[in-house]
Amino acid sequence: MNVTTQSAPVPRIYFSWPEGKPGAVTSSWDDGTIYDHRLLEVFRSHGLHGTFHLNSGLLGGCGSDDGFHIEESMVRDLYAGHEIAAHSLTHPNLWTLSDDLVFHQLLEDRRNLERLAGYPITGLAFPCGRGGDDERLEGLARRAGLRTARASHVDGHFSAPTNWLRWGVSCHIEGFHKAWESFEALSRADKLFFWWGHSYEFEKKYGWGLLENIALQLQHASVWHATNRAVYDYVQAWRALLWSLDLHVVQNPSSQEVWFLKDGTLFSILPGSTLQLQR
Repeated sequence: MNVTTQSAPVPRIYFSWPEGKPGAVTSSWDDGTIYDHRLLEVFRSHGLHGTFHLNSGLLGGCGSDDGFHIEESMVRDLYAGHEIAAHSLTHPNLWTLSDDLVFHQLLEDRRNLERLAGYPITGLAFPCGRGGDDERLEGLARRAGLRTARASHVDGHFSAPTNWLRWGVSCHIEGFHKAWESFEALSRADKLFFWWGHSYEFEKKYGWGLLENIALQLQHASVWHATNRAVYDYVQAWRALLWSLDLHVVQNPSSQEVWFLKDGTLFSILPGSTLQLQR
């Protein structure tokens, strides 16, 4: 007599943002001008988070187009609860410089900002928008100890990058509403919206009403609001989970809680713990 044994179905494991949120939103803001004060007031009143890319060699000075930069003494308190990140020392066109000069621009900006922020600086926005397609600049950013780097190219994927040093965006300020419609139409659990700009653009070009409108829309969206670094840390923690071959045991070697879906049910695993999943 032939006896047929039926194997147990393979569990289906899927990514989830914290607390099962059906999407995440991050943003980044360049140059560190005095208009960051007003932008941050709006962000705090609506529960939003951003990453702020500063040129430490320009702090306290006046830019040609964007007005005065904030003072060094303001940095830590002004950006509390958000991420401070690098943008090069003096905002040159990095692709025109030698390796030594690029490395100096990145390393010294990071060094200065760490002194002002009080924590390791791991993020970068390439000045003048270029860099995400440049292997040389990517390598120098990695050599300077930076973990993420944003250029200005729109990738249209609404997802975390496979290469964090070539992190594309969902849109610039003026393209927010069109891009947001596309984002909301997606049903993927891993969808990520990344918008960027300069705070002085609301003062000088688009008007602060646009920011208020966007912030109100984001406040009522069922998404996780996070800085660039928080997104990076979370996705890296998810990717670092260790699974048994039958997918019924998972370990979390990271320092943060991670959520995931198993056969449609939401689970979370605490940092440094092992979780036995029901067979």
